Amino acid sequence: MNNSRNETNRSYSRIVRLNRIFINSGLKTVGLSSGTYPFIMELYEKNGLSLNELSSSVCVDSSYTTRTLDKLIRLKLVEKKTNQKDLRALQIYLTEKGKKTVAKIKDLLDQWTNIIFEDFTEEEVASYAKLLDKAHANASKYFINSDKYADNGEIDE
Repeated sequence: MNNSRNETNRSYSRIVRLNRIFINSGLKTVGLSSGTYPFIMELYEKNGLSLNELSSSVCVDSSYTTRTLDKLIRLKLVEKKTNQKDLRALQIYLTEKGKKTVAKIKDLLDQWTNIIFEDFTEEEVASYAKLLDKAHANASKYFINSDKYADNGEIDE
């Protein structure tokens, strides 16, 4: 069993690396990368999040979120607005340009999905998704209420 887990980790790591290369190449023209597009997609789903809510949703620390938002603001993809209920708080919103960028991101993600699942049956895809959800739940349990995130937004090893 241990060898199977090692091979699974190795395969998963390779897929993640190839995904990053594919996404980075496809998003280079709009100034985004595999590290920045999740913020756009999260705001597309839940526009108006606070910095802390966005950090939590994307699973990075607030320092990483701040640096990423600065870049996205320079690209005119997001904007910060004062929360009308709490004038000390800021909320993050997609701009019209940011909303238009979502289509490119979705198209790229669809392309990647088609590539990696090319020879899979629908049943295999569903099974894979279920197993990934289970693995994600296990990983999330480990990090909930822990101090495992480094200042750069990466998870401490």
